[in-house]
Amino acid sequence: MRSTTAFIIVFLSCFLVALSPKKTYKHTPHDFHMKHEKIMIPSTGGAQLSAWYFPSDLGDQLMIMSHDGVGNMGDYLERVRILVRYGFSVLIYDYRGYGASSDFKINKYQYVYKEFYDDFDAVYNYCEGKFHHE
Repeated sequence: MRSTTAFIIVFLSCFLVALSPKKTYKHTPHDFHMKHEKIMIPSTGGAQLSAWYFPSDLGDQLMIMSHDGVGNMGDYLERVRILVRYGFSVLIYDYRGYGASSDFKINKYQYVYKEFYDDFDAVYNYCEGKFHHE
């Protein structure tokens, strides 16, 4: 009985960590009247990543926000709004296969893709080049 219960818990937890990409935005910055800039960032393999940049007039720190693989960046705008209010400029992006980023075949039961690491590196390098001031 104990092993059956453990198996059921492990089996069900696989569904909790699965990716759930959405191509359509449920919310956009316009819905929240947020000042932003739309950006397309090139990544490996010819992929293009959709990103939104939210400037803050209260500080000079930039935060890159990667979502957790559920939905798309439109689902995280309330968090972005809070960070901007606290003085952070924020750049949020969608991995390939999400939102307006390039198409990418995703197995919803596979959580880790090398390409997602490449996507973060591309976003980081973009920010380093565009926003890094010494």
